[in-house]
Amino acid sequence: MSGNLTKDQIEEIRQRVEVTTKGFWNANIHHEWPGNENLRYWIVTLEDGLAATVTKEDAEFIANAHQDIPALLNHINKLEKELEKKEQERTKNATVFL
Repeated sequence: MSGNLTKDQIEEIRQRVEVTTKGFWNANIHHEWPGNENLRYWIVTLEDGLAATVTKEDAEFIANAHQDIPALLNHINKLEKELEKKEQERTKNATVFL
């Protein structure tokens, strides 16, 4: 996914977020699981493990995405509303001068 996101794409992202496991996610980066080079660091919730990663950085990224993505989506929504308001003001001001 590159370039500008459509409203449908943003909504699809929001829907994917909404159906994830609820609650706090944490990257268990302090204990490396032995015996498997591909699954060394776990992403966990208060209840169970969700995923495993090769690197600490990947584990932290996945765990933080659970709150980062909704925050980004809310920020996009806020900016879109501000942009729409400014566009309405610009249109209104442009018609006044005609």
